[in-house]
Amino acid sequence: GGLVGEEIEFGKDAVTGGAASDLEKATSIATQMITRLGMSDKIGRRVVVREQGNSETLLKTVDDEVRMIVEEAYENAKDLITKNQAKHKALAEALLKYET
Repeated sequence: GGLVGEEIEFGKDAVTGGAASDLEKATSIATQMITRLGMSDKIGRRVVVREQGNSETLLKTVDDEVRMIVEEAYENAKDLITKNQAKHKALAEALLKYET
């Protein structure tokens, strides 16, 4: 939500490094979902370890599945924040006021 919130509030060109780290975290979680927890219908219920000589096709499928999860999460966050923009702005202002 931090990355999306900053994009909506300040524009894509004004996103901070802190918000950008959301993308790293989301990518890491999605990768674990696919490669360690078997949460992909395309790959199935198995563990995929990149260092074990998997095919390029399998690795591309992993990347595609991770990208799909991250993009879906981004769109869901964008939709939620857009629909609740007034509440989001009030929360951000309260945090700035009371947390600094």
